[in-house]
Amino acid sequence: MVQLAGGLQELPDISVINFSWRAALFAKYDVFHVHWPEILVSGHSPLKKLGRQVLTLALLGRLALARTPIVRTVHNVALPEGISVREVFLLRLIDRKTTFYIRLNSQTPLPTDRPSVTIPHGHYREWFADFPKAQQIPGRISYVGLIRR
Repeated sequence: MVQLAGGLQELPDISVINFSWRAALFAKYDVFHVHWPEILVSGHSPLKKLGRQVLTLALLGRLALARTPIVRTVHNVALPEGISVREVFLLRLIDRKTTFYIRLNSQTPLPTDRPSVTIPHGHYREWFADFPKAQQIPGRISYVGLIRR
């Protein structure tokens, strides 16, 4: 996210507002871009989860009233497992309201036939260039992150 924001800020007439509920609900912006919408509707406690879900409904209302487009980068092709009916409803509502999709490779299926663009996922070579490299071991692979359906 830091690299994305930095790259966008290098473009003329672009400013990036990092997400906070206050900014999402009250700041002035032209586009709402979301990577992982499930974060908007989840929480570590039932009360926090409910609060975020109410805020998400308020945000969707604000975006609709202001006619602010939602752009979504598609990371997960399926809904998360084990989520509540409310979370499923809200995530599907976000998808229905999304006006443009970004996918990171041409193989990622899109949830709808709305306009989209493929922007290949960047690399982290420069980001980690100052760190020592480990010796390669044939046959060994690694990954960072979660692996889901």
